[in-house]
Amino acid sequence: ADGSRTASTGGRGAPPSPSRRAVLSRAASWVWPLTPRPVVVHPFRPPAGPYGPGHRGVDLAAGPGGPVRSPAPAVVSFAGLVAGRGVVVLDHGGGIRSTLEPVTDWLPVGTAVGAGDRVAVLAAEGRHCG
Repeated sequence: ADGSRTASTGGRGAPPSPSRRAVLSRAASWVWPLTPRPVVVHPFRPPAGPYGPGHRGVDLAAGPGGPVRSPAPAVVSFAGLVAGRGVVVLDHGGGIRSTLEPVTDWLPVGTAVGAGDRVAVLAAEGRHCG
């Protein structure tokens, strides 16, 4: 799973989002998107500027075919292919989103999920992390 930015449909039809502060205050109850708790292969490394080099996501070690779960309550705001790779974007409200990839067999846009609910299946894809 990778937390990099992708296109989003904007969550049309979703209920009003809680404030960013409310979302972040619930962060302690977030769960890992893979079970068992995965090894972090490449951590987040913020860029020096908006277009500078960096690693805007977190790469987790896992084998294909396992369930990919929502790390917190959310609404699926995007689910589809981006550059040939399956991507699911979860809108947690308050401007907080999780992007999960590479995935297949994802839930439809607009689906509300709880923390730990299955949103997709990890795809067999070796272009990014090997």
